[in-house]
Amino acid sequence: MIKYIYHKSIDREKWDHKITEALHSRIYGFSWYLDIVSPGWDALILDDYKAVFPLTRKKKYGLNYIIQPKFTQQTTIYSSEPSDEMWVDFFNAIPRKFLYVNICCTDSASILGKNATCIKHTNLIVPLNNSYESLKSAYSGSNKKNINKAYNRGVIVKKCNLEECISFIKNEYLKILKNIPVQAFDMYYELMKLTEKNGKIYCMGAYYDNVLVAAISLLIKSNRIHTLPIASEEGKHLSALFLLIDKLIEEHSETNQTIDFGGSDIESIAYFFGGFGSIKENYYQIKYSYLLPRFIL
Repeated sequence: MIKYIYHKSIDREKWDHKITEALHSRIYGFSWYLDIVSPGWDALILDDYKAVFPLTRKKKYGLNYIIQPKFTQQTTIYSSEPSDEMWVDFFNAIPRKFLYVNICCTDSASILGKNATCIKHTNLIVPLNNSYESLKSAYSGSNKKNINKAYNRGVIVKKCNLEECISFIKNEYLKILKNIPVQAFDMYYELMKLTEKNGKIYCMGAYYDNVLVAAISLLIKSNRIHTLPIASEEGKHLSALFLLIDKLIEEHSETNQTIDFGGSDIESIAYFFGGFGSIKENYYQIKYSYLLPRFIL
């Protein structure tokens, strides 16, 4: 029996245990992560936490809706044995009080039984269970040339501290994404600190003449390395990000971890990450509404 459970009644110990053992375990599902990206989240829970599904709810103009939070690429049914039937049951169990739903899921079967729109997206990953030499052999010729270019120009990759990394990422992203709120990076900083307590974080920087020109932050949980990389204009000219990601792959090679680049529907970004031998994973944006089609939240 699937029950709707309000936030205050969720057994967080049982919840996090289920996220850990789930087939599609992701950092996005842990209670402490959800507390930051979607304060007050509720849940659908099958029996005694046999399977769980977070409801990242919000309210606007007096209307309840569910939406994918920032820094949370996708959600899923956290279960040891998820199935198409389970997806249908869980989606049909979402209370009708949520008049609008727009979330990204690991499975498109969730649209069954709903008059929904389904949009396929691509995630890019690199499993690291091979030697560095084997992993590098899958790089594109273009990426190999850019790695050599950065190395020959004197770019140096080393660990950097959290504050320096986040400050650099924030400043560079705000230059190119004018519509992103500054507060989003405060949220990300909180996620980094909480991940440090509950998993592992790591920050790497590419330096040229002792100046940081590219950085990548890593949130590591459930054998997934979630990345947020960016380079300054000088870093792009130096191909610093190519060398930075190459070093990331080298340092974590021959492990059971997987780099999660997050993917992109932007061709140039997908091409960049694809050049590191990435494998495609599909996920699905599911949207449906009980409101008038012209109503936009």
